[in-house]
Amino acid sequence: MPRPRLLMAAYCCSPAEGSEPWAGWSLAKLAAVDHEVTVIVEERKFRAAIEAALDADPDPNLRFVFVPERWWAHTMWQVGLGYRSYRWWQRRAVDAAAWLHAERPFDAVHASTIISFREPGFWHRLNIPVIWGPIGGTADVASSMLPVMGLSAPKEWLRSIVNRRDRWSKRVRQMLDRADVVVAATEETRRDLQEVVPRPVEVVSEIVVPEELRGATPSARPVRDGDAPLRVLFSGLHEARKALPLLLDAVSRCRTTVVVRVLGDGPMNAAWRKSAERFGVADRVEWAGWVARDAIADHYAWADVFAFPSVRDTTGTVLLEALAAGLPVVGIDHQGVADVVTESCGRVVPFTGPSDAAAGMAAVIDELADATVRETLSAGAIERAADYQPDAKLAQWRPIWRRALAQSTQVPAHVTGLSPVRQTLRRVKATLAAQAAGAVASALPPRDAAAVGIINYHRICPDLTRRLPLNVTPESFERQIAGLVEAGWQGITVGDICTAYASDAGNAEPLPRKHFAITFDDAFGNVHRFALPILKRYGVPATAYLATRFIGADAPFPFDPWNRKGHGDPMPWRPLSHAECDDLLDAGWELAVHTATHRDFSRVAEEFAADLGESCDWLRDRYGIDAPTFSYPYGLVDDALAGIVREQGCRCGLTTESRLVRPGDDPFWWGRFGADDGESPRMLIGKLSGWFESARGCWRRVAAADETFRDGGETEDRTSHDPLAVSA
Repeated sequence: MPRPRLLMAAYCCSPAEGSEPWAGWSLAKLAAVDHEVTVIVEERKFRAAIEAALDADPDPNLRFVFVPERWWAHTMWQVGLGYRSYRWWQRRAVDAAAWLHAERPFDAVHASTIISFREPGFWHRLNIPVIWGPIGGTADVASSMLPVMGLSAPKEWLRSIVNRRDRWSKRVRQMLDRADVVVAATEETRRDLQEVVPRPVEVVSEIVVPEELRGATPSARPVRDGDAPLRVLFSGLHEARKALPLLLDAVSRCRTTVVVRVLGDGPMNAAWRKSAERFGVADRVEWAGWVARDAIADHYAWADVFAFPSVRDTTGTVLLEALAAGLPVVGIDHQGVADVVTESCGRVVPFTGPSDAAAGMAAVIDELADATVRETLSAGAIERAADYQPDAKLAQWRPIWRRALAQSTQVPAHVTGLSPVRQTLRRVKATLAAQAAGAVASALPPRDAAAVGIINYHRICPDLTRRLPLNVTPESFERQIAGLVEAGWQGITVGDICTAYASDAGNAEPLPRKHFAITFDDAFGNVHRFALPILKRYGVPATAYLATRFIGADAPFPFDPWNRKGHGDPMPWRPLSHAECDDLLDAGWELAVHTATHRDFSRVAEEFAADLGESCDWLRDRYGIDAPTFSYPYGLVDDALAGIVREQGCRCGLTTESRLVRPGDDPFWWGRFGADDGESPRMLIGKLSGWFESARGCWRRVAAADETFRDGGETEDRTSHDPLAVSA
């Protein structure tokens, strides 16, 4: 069986760097264990390191596609406009992905890095399941901690204002609404995101233990003599948010003799050296500068304690480096540190003002001067690091990837192929055509007495917000059914049409005039609650097309847009239960198949055959129905799919083309009319009478093409893609 194809968007990705580049690289490597992975990466910064790593250790399941950022992007990052450049890069990356997807479709896309929430990208345009995350960057520096930022405090204060604005930006809200799975890097980020759009959000940290320390992780760490000075290690980019002065202040307050080794470099290096002098600890601080990744283990072996005083960080790979080396960690109780550092492996101090935080860190360092305490925490650190080893991280990501690969909340692009504006215009034209057809039908008999019409619904549910997709309220539904019955129209099932029009039945007589069928795609539980009683009152049966794998589930259909938000009241989204299916059958309804998983199968005919077989087996085993009728997901059909439906023994296949069913039509290309909440009974009668096709032909100029189809001729593209009646 071929591996699922996963597209990963990782602007930052490198095996030779820490933080986000390492997060992007490690996640891609984990995904390649089970998937065929294509990673889109920024070229200028990361190509050389990636190609060197692949030359040394090729992975046949891992492919990289490099999209360069503009030549002036580096300047934009320097002046604080880097995310604007990143947005432009993402547009180019999506364009490149679209070409790759057209050549050989992906099963899902995972937008992993940059980890910040600020520019989520445009990956929904690929119309495949989207995983967004791990996401960070929502947290701010508390106003009480701004003094530790020095001259960067005004900039950080401004960032907090922009951060709050960006969290509620249209781009972020749309991605939270559209993504199939959202993953936060920290618990704090999860809470921030759920304030914006209340929906389920996973939490998986972005950090993984680096390769350099996996083999070097000790089973136990030797503890040095307690009389020697306590060695404290700091590692990271020298930026204001890393807040090294908090540690220097703490060291000045310690009763214990402490020496500090500072790794890294950056714009705050000179200012921090002055801070060490101001706190009177300059003679106890060693400035080691940048250290190669293959030498980092030596510095962790030197230290007794690792300090992480950062006041703003999603998490930090250095935390795992320290834990994997068996170092107890002292940090501040917020963001990723609060998730990673437990009482068994370190200590965190309250996220208050600089003085209180420094005093708290000093007290912890004095506590850690006790070799017995360090020995206990060292064992806990090694145990905690195991939770971030590749195998443990893979166990966290696997169910997320599997869930995304099994679903798609996006209507395939080729169902409509139109912009929202043009879709709206077409809907307006269809409404005008239906109104005109209804007016003609009220004065003239049916245009084609030998034909029968099928009307398709999805949800029948109260909708106070008027925003529930594919829904007709019970009041509108009853008004429509009552109007049809009062006008002399009689309801039958799709199976009844098959029996009447079966080519092997020798039946040349058409159905009596004014017959119609009602269908419900997907099988929502609200159909049982609201539609069934209404149809019983008027003596009208219906056909329910079941996405069989989800019958009886207690979560929304994965293909339903409702799945993008918090579940809330289950009535709009809940699938039918098994008992409710029994009730429908007892009431004279027809149960039929809509595939097992309701995917877009237009490019994967082999998978369609297996999926359809599963749904047919389910209906046969449970209800003894051997030859069900069938409805194509999204109305998408081509000759290959129609042939498979025929081979599986189904009696017919329903598309979403707005046309009547006539004797002699290919039963695996039958059309249906969609019904909207605002349609009147007269508009539906106009459709069932055949006048709608004539009226709409005036708009679309396709009457000749329709006649060619009815006469058995071939059109250039017979795929059903009517944007006026999209089936979900």
